[in-house]
Amino acid sequence: MDSIEPLDVERVRPPYGVGPAMLSLMLATFTIGTGEFAMMGLLPEFSHSLNITISQASWAISAYAMGVVIGAPLIAILGARLPRRTLLLCLLCLFITGNIGSILMPGFAGIELMRFITGLPHGAFFGVSALIGASMVERARRGLARGLRQHRSTGRTVLRRHLVLRATGQAASGRNGTV
Repeated sequence: MDSIEPLDVERVRPPYGVGPAMLSLMLATFTIGTGEFAMMGLLPEFSHSLNITISQASWAISAYAMGVVIGAPLIAILGARLPRRTLLLCLLCLFITGNIGSILMPGFAGIELMRFITGLPHGAFFGVSALIGASMVERARRGLARGLRQHRSTGRTVLRRHLVLRATGQAASGRNGTV
């Protein structure tokens, strides 16, 4: 019986080494994951800063989620021909632009729009970063590389949500904690 070989990913050698490149991917996934959950942890402060109810403010969470749902397949189709590194950097720029826009918007409708834009690169970023992480190491170590890049461990989620977000949100009055 013939065995099916998985598609091999061309190995990439980062100019400054695998360690710094993996650290960059880890920090980027941590930051995007934090951006996803930040609004949930800061909802009371966020709603108070805009003088709206918590249920109204929760629409900003839905706007981000809608951006993820629409952005992942759309960007996968539109970005398929781009080099992975270029696509990854474009996705990070879109994420940063959306977060800065969220801070600068004077009203809630603008914040919702910017949260939607911030969510667009989310799903595609995780897929592309997984491919890049796997391409930096030999085949036998690809599972380890993906695990190192992945940011959703329980400890990091607890750290992110309770220590970082609460401190940031309270220091910045809730509204600026959307970053």
